[in-house]
Amino acid sequence: MKQERICCVIGHQPANLPFGSNESDERCIRLKKELREAIENQIQDGFVTRFLCPMNIGAELFAAEIIEDLQTEQKDITLTAILPYELQAADWPEDGRERFFETVRRCNEEKHVQAHYDDMCMANTARMMTDAADCVIAVWNGCPGDVGLTVQMAKEEGIPVFQINPEDL
Repeated sequence: MKQERICCVIGHQPANLPFGSNESDERCIRLKKELREAIENQIQDGFVTRFLCPMNIGAELFAAEIIEDLQTEQKDITLTAILPYELQAADWPEDGRERFFETVRRCNEEKHVQAHYDDMCMANTARMMTDAADCVIAVWNGCPGDVGLTVQMAKEEGIPVFQINPEDL
C-alpha cells in the first residue's frame, strides 16, 4: 500500500489579495492557474496523496475547489477540511458561506480544531496542519499573519514550503 503523504494548502483571504474578491481579474485567474500547477506537481511527483485545507474564503477555497476538481481524475487523492472553529463562515457574505458549505460538503473528511473562536484558534490550526504535513503550498505575500505563522512553523520543522506570492502575479 502506498504511504500517505500530506500537503497543507494555505493562503490569503480577499483583503490580502491584490484583486480582492474579483475572480474575473487577470491576477486571480493567474493565481488559480499557478495554484493548480503547484497542486498538480505534488500529485504528479507521487509525493502527495492527501491535502489539508483550512477553507477560508479566498485562496484556500480556490485550492479546495481545484483539489476537488482533480479528484475526478486522481481517485487516490483526498481532501480534508481543517476548520479552525465551528462557526468559521458565520459572518461571511451569503455567497461566500454557500460556497464554503458546498466545498466542505464535498471533502473526504472534516476536522474541527476547536469549538469556538479565541486568540489561539489560528495558531492551533497552523500547529495541527504542520504537525501532519510533509509539504506546504502557501499563497502568501510575505507579511506577518496567520498564513505567515503557518509558513514559519513549517520552516522551523524543516517542511518544504512552495510559495506563490500574489503580489507577483
